[in-house]
Amino acid sequence: MDDEIKFVTNDQNLDGTEQKMLTDPGYIEITGVEQLKALAEAAVATKNFFDASIKPKMTAERAKRIRQLRVELGQSWRGVASMCAEEWGDDAGWEPPSNQLAGMSLCEFAAEMLGEHYRESPWN
Repeated sequence: MDDEIKFVTNDQNLDGTEQKMLTDPGYIEITGVEQLKALAEAAVATKNFFDASIKPKMTAERAKRIRQLRVELGQSWRGVASMCAEEWGDDAGWEPPSNQLAGMSLCEFAAEMLGEHYRESPWN
């Protein structure tokens, strides 16, 4: 098991993999609505931060590359973020390099620059 934190709920119908998650180090059980709301608020704040830092750095060339990664090569948002972090170097500025929310921001602004929407076909 890697050192990444993973979240799981206390759903009574957990499958075998999910049951195992509850006993593995690095997993945090979500036990209530308030905890879930706090995680959602943190995710929104993080996405807003990525939006503000990524949008000014988007270029037509980067948008085309991101479209290639997502649409043509079928990369997940995490995959897009990871590959862009490697290609952008110091210009990336998100952690971890495979941050899903950073990948969403990258796809959002790349699609927007290309006159498309990252939540619609062919992006999603």
